[in-house]
Amino acid sequence: SEISPVLVEVKVEVPWDTVKEDLDKTFQLVNREAKVKGFRPGKVPPAIVRKMFGPRVHADVASQLVSRGLIAAVEEHKLQLCGEPDYGDMKEIKTGEPFTFAAKLEVRPTIEKVAFEKLEVYKDETAVTDAEVEEEIERRRKWAIEYSAPEPMRPAKNDDRLGVSYSVTVNGEVEPAFSNDDNEIVLGAEGLLKEFQDGLFGTKPGDDVTLEIAYPEEHTNEKLKGKTAVFSVKVLRVEEPHLPEVTDEWAKEHDFATVAELRAGLRKQLEEGRAKRARNDVRDQLIEALVARNAIEVPPSMVKQQEQAMVYEFAQFLQYSGGMGQNGLPENFFDDLKERAAKRVRGGLLLSAIARLENVKVEKADVDAKLAELAEKSGKHVAKVRADYQGEKLDQLENEILNDKLLSLLEAKATVKKGKRPEPEKKSAASAESEPA
Repeated sequence: SEISPVLVEVKVEVPWDTVKEDLDKTFQLVNREAKVKGFRPGKVPPAIVRKMFGPRVHADVASQLVSRGLIAAVEEHKLQLCGEPDYGDMKEIKTGEPFTFAAKLEVRPTIEKVAFEKLEVYKDETAVTDAEVEEEIERRRKWAIEYSAPEPMRPAKNDDRLGVSYSVTVNGEVEPAFSNDDNEIVLGAEGLLKEFQDGLFGTKPGDDVTLEIAYPEEHTNEKLKGKTAVFSVKVLRVEEPHLPEVTDEWAKEHDFATVAELRAGLRKQLEEGRAKRARNDVRDQLIEALVARNAIEVPPSMVKQQEQAMVYEFAQFLQYSGGMGQNGLPENFFDDLKERAAKRVRGGLLLSAIARLENVKVEKADVDAKLAELAEKSGKHVAKVRADYQGEKLDQLENEILNDKLLSLLEAKATVKKGKRPEPEKKSAASAESEPA
């Protein structure tokens, strides 16, 4: 019986004759292996075996009956299970009576129809400007920055790199863990404490500076939280930056023959990157619009699994980016995690339904084309790439291809508007609570 679109209750009844047959077979197996003092193996009287091992045999047989009964019910009703069954209070086997049990099962919702035509999305087609090309050139110049001591030496100023050593005292006690014999800092760099910068402007090698820095109560380090630390700093060296000049010789270092070709090449790279981001943004919007138009319930266990996957992805990104707060990562990542996970599960279920209803499949030719593309990008022979993609890795690749085909289908039938998409309206607390999870 259906409790909800994602929860059903299965009731199974096993006739006593079948139960008795399983009990007899199991007792016979136990009798062959039972070790009872005073009897040889296999010669223990059945009555003694049943008395000594009865509870264990009954429990084992009950477990087997439940497993077989559940498998049969799932196959008969073609249920797509999610998560572990909830059996409630398991009933015991009673002599002469049928064995009955009930189990609540989470299932994927049955989706017979999906509305996916004319989903409204926005595509930002802003052109790359000359200024953005120059910004990219400046970034590349900064990658190749070199430092050397000014001649003659002068007071330190913004963008200089300083070598400093320092010891730290907190509440009158020296904290060796915070000290550093030779630390390099760049004045004006993002993340450098303002007090540190202000105190080091205008210094020269050999100068000694004492800096008092008050740390806020919310600071992450317990030893510094809400306390004032005194830094005794010695300036070891002052070095000024030297950026490479934009010349044809420098362009050659970036695989371009001339500065003009460098600018043209960088423009093309920026345009390709922007086009890719715009395409990904459109596809994100398509999933959002698809989910918004098709209200379906999702199994809680699938949402929970998706939450765990998203936390893992987040942790991997943090590890890659070097820590919390990098690249604009949201500080409230976990606040709406369940809601975002539920939307992702809904999107996946709806795409699977579209694949079934529209007969969208991954053909061998699709896989071959993707492997050829990967081979071209990596510079490997296609046979080597094909050998790399086997088993689970090939399954993942086929899933990616299927997902791409489905999103291309949605995009082809969508209403695409030019420009940046409007900011979504903030939902009220009442509407947020009413959304199914």
